[in-house]
Amino acid sequence: MIFNTVEFIHKISINIKELNSVNRIEDILEIKLKTLENKCFEYGYIKEKSIKILKKSQGFLNAIIFVPFIEYKVLCSAHVFKPNIDDIYLVDVLSINKIAIMCCIKYIHNNKTIIPVRIIIAKHTQNNDIIMNIKKNDKIYIKILGYKFIKNATRIDAIANIVTCKDINNIKKLKTVINELNNIEHNCKLDINDINKYINILKFILEKDNILYNELFIYNFIKEKDITYDTLNIVNLYNTYVNNFYKTNDTINNTILLCNETDLTNETNPDDETYPEDDVETYDDNDDFYEYNYIEEDNTNTTFNEKKIKQKNDHGTEEKVDCCEEDEEDEEDEEDDDECEEIEEVEEIEETKEKKNIFNIKL
Repeated sequence: MIFNTVEFIHKISINIKELNSVNRIEDILEIKLKTLENKCFEYGYIKEKSIKILKKSQGFLNAIIFVPFIEYKVLCSAHVFKPNIDDIYLVDVLSINKIAIMCCIKYIHNNKTIIPVRIIIAKHTQNNDIIMNIKKNDKIYIKILGYKFIKNATRIDAIANIVTCKDINNIKKLKTVINELNNIEHNCKLDINDINKYINILKFILEKDNILYNELFIYNFIKEKDITYDTLNIVNLYNTYVNNFYKTNDTINNTILLCNETDLTNETNPDDETYPEDDVETYDDNDDFYEYNYIEEDNTNTTFNEKKIKQKNDHGTEEKVDCCEEDEEDEEDEEDDDECEEIEEVEEIEETKEKKNIFNIKL
């Protein structure tokens, strides 16, 4: 049950001399294809003696590179195994150590035991009560967490977790859900490549080899909606899912069209907008504001920079007044103050004399 039938195209090169040793070209093609058996290629692990030739192309001789080989493209089918994440398998325990448990999936062909998959289970991620009861050659259920393989490798390597019997029973009960929903007809289509990953798990749940498209579609619904066997109103949820399957993109497109056609009457011109701060007077109506224009001083400096003040004089014209920088010393001598006062008195006397002279001239 672990193998699935896969069709693929393989290119084969045959030396012209080899054609003389066979009666049919198909015979030599089958011999070449046997080299792929019990090995991995891009689609997974190929089962022994399972490759069949469905069609072949005409031979092509490449005259440009001057080599005596004829190339054929062959359409083949084969039994291929490739695990998927969340697949569940019944495996055999090969060995147990302090770090991990080594398991495998094996089958017997022509009295030979073949192991296509080797699985490692890390102990530190498992329940200790379960691990203590596991012994060599036991059969346990595991869920695949990841896998890897390379071309021409003789096996696939994977990591997994142990699945309890209780979880297995719950998963098995999904069979009744799938069979019930399978009776509902619909026209929903999914890309088969997107749901082929559920083939292996459905083989385990439904216990059969041939999985239909509708069963894959139903299991995709179960995964998307997190459905369990005890979910209420499963049929109603499935009908809603089917009815709205094609409406998602249409709803989005209709919403976009509606937004484009709607007249946005609430829009305003940014130039016409007013702001609250425009209606508030930021300055008080006082004479000082209009008579003086100050240049801001730098408060970060320890000394005062020279400031220029525009001040109206008695005749109505503006005069520039220079303010001297303050001295760094806070206290000054009294003698300097007296000298300044005497100088100011002399200047006032001279100004009065000049005014008197002016008046005398006018008279």
